[in-house]
Amino acid sequence: MTRVRTVAPFLLPGTLGVALTLSLNPPTPSTHLGVGAGCAGGAALGGLLFLAQQRNPRPPVAPIGLVAVVVLGVLALAEELLWRRFVLGECLRLGIPAAIFLSTVGFAILHRRPTFHLVTGGIFSVAYVVSGQFIAPVAAHWVYNAAIATTVLTARRAKPV
Repeated sequence: MTRVRTVAPFLLPGTLGVALTLSLNPPTPSTHLGVGAGCAGGAALGGLLFLAQQRNPRPPVAPIGLVAVVVLGVLALAEELLWRRFVLGECLRLGIPAAIFLSTVGFAILHRRPTFHLVTGGIFSVAYVVSGQFIAPVAAHWVYNAAIATTVLTARRAKPV
């Protein structure tokens, strides 16, 4: 039940993002990179973001499992559909700075640590605008979330019972 409560808050924004994106088809930034480069760049960005926020940077140790990797990917995709593809896309009509600002602030407000998520949301937004590939913020978000989940699992396993 705890896992359902952990995932549930992300399902509504994700579902809303999918519905709005499919029905309204918001504008997208100009494409500057191919899909492969956008994916690789986003994944690298997610890893660097994770390492940058660690007090003692060291690679995660404990594997999180295939199901967790898939769930984290679906959650990252859902959030990015709402905040980058829909909100940022619609706000592109106001200009790139406004689009980045509004999508980042909305993303941050709905997280436990809003101040910190101003940074992550801003980086995910810039990745989308700079690359022009939606896969870039999805990959960055997915890698970042997987690294955080692995670190949390490692820390829990290291605690004496």
